[in-house]
Amino acid sequence: MEKKLWFQNSYRRNLIDMHIPDWHESFFSRFNAADYIEHLAHAHVDTAYIYANSCVGLCNWPTKTGQMHRGLKGRDILKELTSGCREKNMNVVVYINIWSKWAYENYPGWRVVSQDGRGTLEYQWNSPGRYGVCCFNSPYKDYVLALVRELCHGYDFDGLWVDMILWRSMCYCGHCKEKFFNETGYEIPATVNWGDPVWHTFIRKREEWNEAFYESIRSLALSIKPHLSISCNSSYYPKYLMGESLKYFRMSDYTGGDFESDRLSHSFECKFYNSVTKHKPFEFLNSVMEPNLREHTIMKSKEKLKILLCSTLMNNGRYGFIDAIDPAG
Repeated sequence: MEKKLWFQNSYRRNLIDMHIPDWHESFFSRFNAADYIEHLAHAHVDTAYIYANSCVGLCNWPTKTGQMHRGLKGRDILKELTSGCREKNMNVVVYINIWSKWAYENYPGWRVVSQDGRGTLEYQWNSPGRYGVCCFNSPYKDYVLALVRELCHGYDFDGLWVDMILWRSMCYCGHCKEKFFNETGYEIPATVNWGDPVWHTFIRKREEWNEAFYESIRSLALSIKPHLSISCNSSYYPKYLMGESLKYFRMSDYTGGDFESDRLSHSFECKFYNSVTKHKPFEFLNSVMEPNLREHTIMKSKEKLKILLCSTLMNNGRYGFIDAIDPAG
């Protein structure tokens, strides 16, 4: 009988958001790894997703490649958490985020650039100053791979979960322009025109670049840790802006993502995931906050969480709950 993979036996998963900058001395100053792990155990968590970094680009371990969070003062909380969860017999999944405000600010040549020359901090998601997104057609790709190499050589874990491999907007940086021209002989189209064959070529190239970047992460990680499961956040359906294809979804060992949705959307999302996932069950992540993580301290009712859990199970999925840590830790 074929042995089940770890995620096929995991029913109670947890991810704690740690998108914490380091501009204030209090941030991470009160973090207690033992308490963190004890709370997971008390909640009967069988799989813990542990942050290696976040969308601000700061690392939670003494990295030789990037920038460590200053509030940790050299303390390797990634080691503390992965080792401690392993001692509690939990599956350990390391979370790495592809976005990096730190890299965006320190390496301007790596930035995703809009058609009018702006970086994402100037316009993205109507919250200027938060999301610094770099282009993986730039040398930023090598930077990300160096982080993955550090993690795989330095830590013991069962899975790698990669967040934000997607085009949040069209990129007109010099790297994309050069790559598109070299591969097609065309300039990047200036306008959306579904009647233009060059536009279709551009859309498909963005999907291919997305797939190739994800594959570079997968192949590197598996060359070091052949046993790993590798999945990415697939919480956006295939649509041209994101550059996510069905092939891209099926590259993950299991399809998963985080959503805040109504009942009908949740039903569709689960059925879509169940149909495209490489291995079953798929994963549905959802915050315990009401209506979403922005509220931070307002909890969904137990009844609503149970409904989400049961609905996910009824659709052949596994449910994971997301909470967010206080900036002080």
